Amino acid sequence: MNELVYVGIDVAKNSFEVAVTGEVQTLNLSNEEAGHAELCQLLIPLAPRLVLLEATGGYEQDLALALAAAGLRVSVINPRQARDFARCMGKLAKTDRIDAQALRGFAALLDAQGHEPRALADEQQRELTALVVRRRQLVAMLVAERQRLGVAHPKAKPSILNIMDAIAAQLHDVNAQLKVHIQAHHADLAKLLTSVKGVGPTPASPLLAKLPAPGKPTRTPSPPPRGPTTPRPTGTPAPATPTRQAACVGGPAANTNSLTSTRSTPCWPSSRPAHTSTCSSPKAA
Repeated sequence: MNELVYVGIDVAKNSFEVAVTGEVQTLNLSNEEAGHAELCQLLIPLAPRLVLLEATGGYEQDLALALAAAGLRVSVINPRQARDFARCMGKLAKTDRIDAQALRGFAALLDAQGHEPRALADEQQRELTALVVRRRQLVAMLVAERQRLGVAHPKAKPSILNIMDAIAAQLHDVNAQLKVHIQAHHADLAKLLTSVKGVGPTPASPLLAKLPAPGKPTRTPSPPPRGPTTPRPTGTPAPATPTRQAACVGGPAANTNSLTSTRSTPCWPSSRPAHTSTCSSPKAA
């Protein structure tokens, strides 16, 4: 049976580290369009069961979208989940290489538990989210300036009032953009939300940013397993699924090999150019 392939990616501002099942080394690529395209070309022939990233303040968004557009199953998880899993497996140090390997091991565990990745937001949904976030930032700045105004020296008050006027003007523009965007792309859902007593256009905006579009699936389907499968005889119980609790009971040395591969034969396509200067070798235990 072919080995199932899982991918963990630790994303930073300018680069990202990739760990793949069966690979001793990790691969470092630039976090830009060229690096995204190269990674897609490398991963598509491997047909990974799951590609796992952790949210890094938006730096992972373009990469996740590129991988999803290439037809790969991508899941973006909370960084706390990834860090808790790494600690559970005895990985207390934190480097890009270790984080990528931990995400690779976590991807295998999630897939064994039947994890289904959420569908990524489309362009319209991302635009709405950006406007909602910007509006929240402007409101916070306006509140802060109002608080400063109450205790400011008379000499400083004109400056604060000028800043408040500028923020108010920007807030007015963002509200207008939100209204136009919602009417153009989310009119039916907005009408349904605002029909609820107490829900107006302003509180409806962040709700629309979180809700999926009507009729759009919220999960990506699982691919069929690779390689031949042997049917289980009738009446035979299913094998136990490994759980995170079971790994914790075993302690740090229970299954640390799940995060680092011992196979020396690389699974990268032979046509890939060498990246000897950007690959990180595993440190001695």
